[in-house]
Amino acid sequence: MRIEQVQVEVDELVKGMYVCALDRPWLSTPFPFQGFLIREDEEIRKLRKYCNYVYIDVLRGLPPTEDRLAERKWKVDAPKTVDITPPPRPKPEPEKKPEKKPERKTAPEAAPTPPGKETVPPSAVQAHAASERTPRSEIKAVPIQIRHDRYKPPKAMQKELRKAVTIHRDLSRSVSQMVDDVRVGRGLNVTSVRQATGKLVDSIIRHPDALVWLGKLKDKDRYAYAHSVRSSILAVAIARHMGLHEPQMQKLALGALLCEIGKAQLPKPLLEKPGPLPEDDLLKLKEHVTLGVQLLDRCVGMDDDVIEIVHTHHERFDGTGYPNGLSGDQIPLLGRIAGMIDCYDAMTSVKPYTPRICSTAQAIDFFYSQRDSQFQGQLVDEFIQAIGLYPTGTLVELNTGEVAMVMAQNFGQRLQPEVLMVLDRNKCPIDPPRRINLKEHNDGRSDEPVSISRAVQAGDYGLNMDQLIAAETSKSWNWKKLAFR
Repeated sequence: MRIEQVQVEVDELVKGMYVCALDRPWLSTPFPFQGFLIREDEEIRKLRKYCNYVYIDVLRGLPPTEDRLAERKWKVDAPKTVDITPPPRPKPEPEKKPEKKPERKTAPEAAPTPPGKETVPPSAVQAHAASERTPRSEIKAVPIQIRHDRYKPPKAMQKELRKAVTIHRDLSRSVSQMVDDVRVGRGLNVTSVRQATGKLVDSIIRHPDALVWLGKLKDKDRYAYAHSVRSSILAVAIARHMGLHEPQMQKLALGALLCEIGKAQLPKPLLEKPGPLPEDDLLKLKEHVTLGVQLLDRCVGMDDDVIEIVHTHHERFDGTGYPNGLSGDQIPLLGRIAGMIDCYDAMTSVKPYTPRICSTAQAIDFFYSQRDSQFQGQLVDEFIQAIGLYPTGTLVELNTGEVAMVMAQNFGQRLQPEVLMVLDRNKCPIDPPRRINLKEHNDGRSDEPVSISRAVQAGDYGLNMDQLIAAETSKSWNWKKLAFR
């Protein structure tokens, strides 16, 4: 498919034109990243609010007329022609067998390499891969088939929240017990975890925001367990948004939960060492992938796709990951999703050995900068659309001066989520807090709409996020004991 882009002023747009680029980042607007066909006058009015000019694709929609081109002296960028057709995949030769999944080391083969042998350890492979970024033109990746309409739109979150509390508690306990068993040498037993992830998938299909919201509970003293739970929740929420089938979501839930299980066999001082790790420690830490694969290989009945998620979650789209420096479609889709979520949660979570974290906005900026580099661009776009610019559980300040917590997303309106108002414009508690759907609240208003000005940290106003979530879940608000530390 080819794109021919023509720059036009927003005032000259008409229905039937296809907008393929803006005069500003897509992230700062409520419009879909992939572009859209103008079908309604309202879409032009919205574009006028955000942009001075846009680019239209004259091959996918109406072009400007010759008269208007001459009359308005439209600026034509030569026009821009971009070939976005994925490079053709080489046809397999008749005599070749079907391509197998990337070979992984089994437990016996993963023993330490004796001196003098030529086998290259995984850490060395990664070190080589990091310096050998695959050129973009050589990265092969078939576009992901997206089905945003596969699942019904979620209903009111409060009903699902009551069920989600039990699911989150049971899953957290199962993961904690599983990791403790591995750490003391009792082996890996995933029976209870598998049952819990099944309920997790069911809950997210009903309403993805309930468990995502509960996942904002940050326990820095039990980071390893909480990180695994959050990663599983977020990965399945993204999969639901993309319209993946339920069996794929079941595998992803379990695989994302088990990605870091190999760290249970590494020394705690290594895992909790503050600051950047020296090279020797870094190579030792990267062994958790091989250790995790060994554990799963010994589990009777473990699905190969789950093992591949664990095996590839540190691979990167451009070939700079580890242990094997895979790129593009060499990394299975579920592994690409799990790797992206693992990275996002690690960036935005408090750890016992480092209090510094990225804000959600900073993390989103990072992922957007890594589109088609470390992470597949299409996957990054779906990820950002799913979690929103202000993910569920984020504290935000509104243009009215009030402070609220994001409760649920409005698909297609990432800047207008459902929020829980907790502080008034004077930063005094709203008792009891009230819920507002910004999209519904602003529809039809003639005055200035209520909008999000910025994301804020809980500490900015002395708010305790964990206590806020617990209070809203139980509906037992007591501001004297709850809100300010």
